[in-house]
This record gives sequence, C-alpha cells and structure tokens, in this order.
Amino acid sequence: KLVESEYYSDIIMTMIKNDISFIACHTNYDLVKGGVSYLLAEKFNLKNIKPLVLLDKIEGIEENDSYKLHSKSEDFGLGVIGELESEISLKEFAENAENILNTKTLRIASASSKAIKKVAVCGGSGSGFWRHALNSGADLFLTSEFGHHLYQEASSYLHIIDATHHATEIVASKGLFDYLSTEIKGCNILISQKDTDPVKSTNEL
Repeated sequence: KLVESEYYSDIIMTMIKNDISFIACHTNYDLVKGGVSYLLAEKFNLKNIKPLVLLDKIEGIEENDSYKLHSKSEDFGLGVIGELESEISLKEFAENAENILNTKTLRIASASSKAIKKVAVCGGSGSGFWRHALNSGADLFLTSEFGHHLYQEASSYLHIIDATHHATEIVASKGLFDYLSTEIKGCNILISQKDTDPVKSTNEL
C-alpha cells in the first residue's frame, strides 16, 4: 500500500510520477561472491576470503530451485571471513577502519588484548551472525546493529566493531557501478552523491 506522507510511500510515488524504474539489489547482492561483504573485505586487504555463512545455514532465506542448487556453494553466503597479512592490535585495526570506511562512529567492544589476524565482516545488519564468526576462528567481527547485551556476550569471545549499517554497505555502490559499467553498454551509469546516513559524529555536526 502507498500512504501519502509516509517515508517509503513518498519515495515510491515520486518515482512513479517521474517515470523512474527501480531495481533493489538488497539480499541478492549481500549473498553473492563479489557482493557487499566481499567488497568490504577487499577494502581491508583480507586474503583467502570465504563466505562466513553458507546459504543452507541461513534462516529466513526462501527456498527455491536456485537456493537448492547453490546452498553449499562457496560462491554464495552471508558475510565473509579472511586474513590480514600480519597480526595487528585492535587499536590499529579500528584506526584503519575509521579511515577505510570514512566514519568516526565506530562502536568497539573487546574483553581481551589478543592480536587480530583473522577477520570476519558482514555488510549491514550482521550482528546475529557473530557466533558464526566465532566458530570460524575470527579474532574480530566487523558489522553493525549490535545491542547492549549482545555486545556483552559476543565480546567475551572476540573483538566486535559495529561500524554502522551505512558505513559497512556504502563500499558496495562503487563495486556495483564497476560491474554495471562492464555488463551494460550504451547506458549512462551514475553513483548518487547524496549521503543518506542518518547517523553522524560530533565532527560532522
């Protein structure tokens, strides 16, 4: 349903009135090799990148013929895990993350001083997969949307960096631009320059 003065309805009605087509690459771009989490991992120069959670381990994904065909393939899954070239401290990694993701709104939880070598990342809201990161041997899990009690529990086992939903996904826009520019000829492709992250640091006010 479309309701005037409701946030998403207004966006859709504006597109309809201006004959704008809309394709949403949401979960499908999260799940595919080379998608959101892979692009995020590459920003951190992770090596030996593999899916964090294969399709057959993800609850809520609608089963269909494609799902069954690819359920155990390492070309599909949510989040990824990889390795840094060498061990670094949590402080070093966090400082690098601020620069790489261009954000000052990191939320960091750690109950230990262990060095970081193996890193799991999940673009967007991946907090629910922290046990997969732990079971995969990750020293640190970078994603977003942790709650207080989840911070307490998860950080008893591994480092957690909540880098906001926006910052962990915005890297995907350039990756999608590069892909579409290669696959679609004769079409003018642009990346929106409007920043829609509602979360700001004091430096940005």
